[in-house]
Amino acid sequence: MARQFAHAITNFFESPWFDHTWKARIRVCQLILIIITIVLTGVRINTMNGAPTRSVTLPIVMGIKSLVVLSYQIVTTHIDRFKKWRSLKAYAILNCLEIMFWFVVVILSFMGVTSTCVGTSCAMASLVSILSLVLTFLAIWMAVISVKDHRYLRLYGTPRGAIIEGVRDNSYSGWPGQTYPKV
Repeated sequence: MARQFAHAITNFFESPWFDHTWKARIRVCQLILIIITIVLTGVRINTMNGAPTRSVTLPIVMGIKSLVVLSYQIVTTHIDRFKKWRSLKAYAILNCLEIMFWFVVVILSFMGVTSTCVGTSCAMASLVSILSLVLTFLAIWMAVISVKDHRYLRLYGTPRGAIIEGVRDNSYSGWPGQTYPKV
């Protein structure tokens, strides 16, 4: 029974949903949802009576942090000048930490909704909670892809899909002729 369960989990994580070609799409979704979360939180703060609490301002802080992390990943992946700072291990670590950070936002947002909820501030708090939950799931998805990318690099010495002696592995979305240092 336990072996069947472990085999089912392994098959799930080897599915095409965790192919690294999804990274760009996930990052775009994350960027859009983070910006929406920051805007909704800002509007919520403006409509509140009294001073905002930490649980109210936390989505803004986590959103800005996530924008910095995503910017690092995008810039070091796609701009030649910054590729020397590219690290699949750092991507994996940062994406795994994103799960915890957004989950904290989910918990504190739901606590804020259940404790004090008045008018439009209540609706915005609920939307921020739901968006934070979606961002948590996207962070899990991205973390699995990043860990798989790092493990592949450790095992084979090249990123997934890198060009090896003229043979292109279609699981990587890099540019033709792109080379990588051995790690």
